[in-house]
Amino acid sequence: MSSLEPARALAERLRFEDDTARAYEVMGPETSSHVLGHYSQSDVLVSPDLTPGLHASFAEAYSRLGVPDDYVPAFIFGSSEVQAMCVQGHGSDCVVRVSSGLIDLLSEEELVFVIGHELGHFLLGHGRSANTSPSPLERQMAMRREEVSADRVGLLACNSHNVAVRALMKTASGLTDKHLRFDVPAFLSQLRNVDAIHAPRWATRPSIPIRCRALLWFSTSGAFDTDLGEVDASRLGNVDRHIRRDLERWCDGADREMIEQAERDVVLWLAAARLTKVGIFTSEAQERMTNLLGATDTESLKNFLGSLGRTEAQAVVHERLEGAQERLAELLPSQCRQISERLQAEVSRAFQ
Repeated sequence: MSSLEPARALAERLRFEDDTARAYEVMGPETSSHVLGHYSQSDVLVSPDLTPGLHASFAEAYSRLGVPDDYVPAFIFGSSEVQAMCVQGHGSDCVVRVSSGLIDLLSEEELVFVIGHELGHFLLGHGRSANTSPSPLERQMAMRREEVSADRVGLLACNSHNVAVRALMKTASGLTDKHLRFDVPAFLSQLRNVDAIHAPRWATRPSIPIRCRALLWFSTSGAFDTDLGEVDASRLGNVDRHIRRDLERWCDGADREMIEQAERDVVLWLAAARLTKVGIFTSEAQERMTNLLGATDTESLKNFLGSLGRTEAQAVVHERLEGAQERLAELLPSQCRQISERLQAEVSRAFQ
C-alpha cells in the first residue's frame, strides 16, 4: 500500500459531489528532485532548525491528514502578496509554497487550514492535466468545485470552522486581528449585494463569502466525524445540494447563461430541421413550437423560414444546426454528447 493511500482515502471521503474525480496524467517531465532543487535556490525550506514554529504548523496539518512526515517539502518565499500554492511534479510528488505575506497575516492555527487546503488539492488530484482537456469554461467551473473540496480538507487539518473562516476572511481582506472583527453573519450578509450575473466570467474560485458559507454548511451538518473519519452519506448529499445551489446562484451566472443560450439554439434549429423536413408549418406545429420555444422565437422562426424556399430552408437550417452544435461542443466538450441526446429527446417529445 502506498504511504499516501490512507490520506488520499480520507480526502476522498470529503470530496464535494460536483468535484468529479478524473483520470490525470503528469503535467510535465519534472521530478521531485527538480522541483526540490529549484525552490531550494530561491525560497526558505521549512525545517525545525530554521522555522520551528512554521514547521510545527506544517507537522500538525500533515499529522491530522495522515500525510507522512517530510513527504511534502514546504517552502516560504518572499512576497507581500497573500499566496499559497501546491506545486505538483512527477507522479505523487508535491511541494507546498507559502508567501511571507501570508505567514505574517495568519496565526499558526489559521496557517494550518491553508496548509491543509493546499494538501487537499494534492491528495484529491487537482491541478493535473486531464486526459481529455476540457474547455476553459468547463475547467473554470470544475476549479470552483475543487476549491470546495480542498477547503474541507483544510477544515479537517485545523479541526475548527472558526479558525477556517477566520483564515478565509483574513485572506479576503488582508487585515490582521488588529483591524478585523470576526462577525461571520455580517461578512456573509455581503452576498445580498451579489447577483450571479455579476460573478467574474473567468473566475476559477468561488468568492471568499461563498467558500465560508460552504464550509459552514459542511461543518454544522454533522456529515463528517473528524475524530473517526466517518461520513454520513445522506447528510453529506444534502449539504452538497445546498452548496450546489449557492454556486449556481452566485458563481456560475454568466457561464450558465452562455450554456443555456447554446442549448436554446440547438433546440431551435433541431425543431426547425423537423419543420423543413415536413415542409408545412401547420397550426398544430406552430402550437407545439410555441410550447417548446416560446411565442417570440416561434414567430421569428416562422417568418425566417417563410422567406425561404424549401430546399434553401433545409440547407440554411442544416448549417445553423451544425453551428449551434459546434458551439455547444466548444463550451462543454465532455458533456456535449449527453446534452445533445437530451435536447433531441426533448424536441422529439414536443412533436409526438
